[in-house]
Amino acid sequence: MLLENKTVVITGAGPGVGSAVAKAAVREGATVVLGARSAERLAALADEIEQLGGKARWQCVDVTDLGSCMAFGDFAAEVGGGVDAVVNAAFWTEPEAPMVETPEEDWLRCLDVNVMGTWRVMTAMHPHLNQPGAAIVAIGSQAGTKPSATLAAYAAAKSAVTSLTSSAALQWGPGVRVNGILPGSIQGDGLREWAAERAQTLGTTTEHELAVRAGRSPLGRIVTPAEIAETAIFLCSERASGITGSFLDLDCGQHLGASPRQEDRAVLVG
Repeated sequence: MLLENKTVVITGAGPGVGSAVAKAAVREGATVVLGARSAERLAALADEIEQLGGKARWQCVDVTDLGSCMAFGDFAAEVGGGVDAVVNAAFWTEPEAPMVETPEEDWLRCLDVNVMGTWRVMTAMHPHLNQPGAAIVAIGSQAGTKPSATLAAYAAAKSAVTSLTSSAALQWGPGVRVNGILPGSIQGDGLREWAAERAQTLGTTTEHELAVRAGRSPLGRIVTPAEIAETAIFLCSERASGITGSFLDLDCGQHLGASPRQEDRAVLVG
């Protein structure tokens, strides 16, 4: 097992990527400490993990509040005997709009959750990291690597998360490795809701819009939360012991662009 007897902290441990990371970590032998805003969702996920034979502890945390993050760090260290790895999966995205039409409060919230939230969690966990050999993984985004016509705040925030992750890798070695994952589109309810809204606007269908989006990658599909989770587990494990300050493009090749032939061959993964 890659994470046997390790304690892995996951923020944003709700539906999607956070939940997938938690389950993957448990399968690899870790005890997981789950953090998010919703007590109901955290309790349900912890119960699901424990029914599968895993060990999960949870506490509500607000990544926009430093005191909440510090208390979560203390809790994680107490129940886990220190912290071996942290996966920052909490995020927030503003409604799509041109940059000048995005309200200031949306800009501030996007930066507060994505950038400052990442910093707060890392700051809270740092004193409790079991060094050497500790690892931090930030779930970034391809949005942070290129301009965005409709999500400028999110793109700016995720770009800053990449820079913050690099700085932490530089400052916290050799005892702590810090890396990031850069997904593009991710299969799940959020993408399906986006596709449904776009289909309504364009007069197409949800399945058509999903197929078009999938066709933008050379692999002709969209990455899954499980694939992101498995990559995060690898980066948390000793198998990635020589990797720090790195960012893995995990988007089925979307960052490369797509040819019309690839769009024609687009397939959806069920």
